[in-house]
Amino acid sequence: MVRDGNLISGQNPASSEAVAREVLAALGPAPEAAQDDEADLDLDEDIQ
Repeated sequence: MVRDGNLISGQNPASSEAVAREVLAALGPAPEAAQDDEADLDLDEDIQ
């Protein structure tokens, strides 16, 4: 995994977890309103 400013890249599928974590870190915490909405979601209902 390599980060250069806003560019985040991985070389192969084994890098996907590290890349995902770096993207989430780059995005920062979710706004408080979005965090409240996530609490209302029941993901098991959406999967059929």
